[in-house]
Amino acid sequence: MNNRREIVKWILVFAFVAAIVLVWGKILLKPGDEMGYSILGFYIALPIVSLISSYKIARTSDTIKWGIPLLYGVVGYLIPYAVFGTMDSIALVFCFIPASLGLLIGNIIIKRHGGK
Repeated sequence: MNNRREIVKWILVFAFVAAIVLVWGKILLKPGDEMGYSILGFYIALPIVSLISSYKIARTSDTIKWGIPLLYGVVGYLIPYAVFGTMDSIALVFCFIPASLGLLIGNIIIKRHGGK
C-alpha cells in the first residue's frame, strides 16, 4: 500500500463531502432551511467523514497524518464562514475533534494488532 496515495485518497473523500456541504450552503440553501442544513452538514456529514477518513489515514506510517486533524479543523471552521458569514469557535468541533479521535483510535488499533 502506497502511504501517500492512501492519504491523498482519503483527503479527497473529505474534500468532496466538504465541497458538497459548501455548494449546498452557498447555492442550494433556501430561506428557512438553515437549521436542517446545519444539522445534516455540520453535525452529521462532516464529523462522520472526518472520523472515518482520519481512521483510515491513521493506518498509514507516514508522519503527515498528524497534520490531518488540523487541516480538517480549518476546513470545518471556514465552511460556516463561507456560508453564513460568521465565525464561531464551536465550528472546530465539527471536524477537528472527530478527526483527532479517528487518528487516535486508528493508532491504538494499529499498535494492538502489531502494525497490521
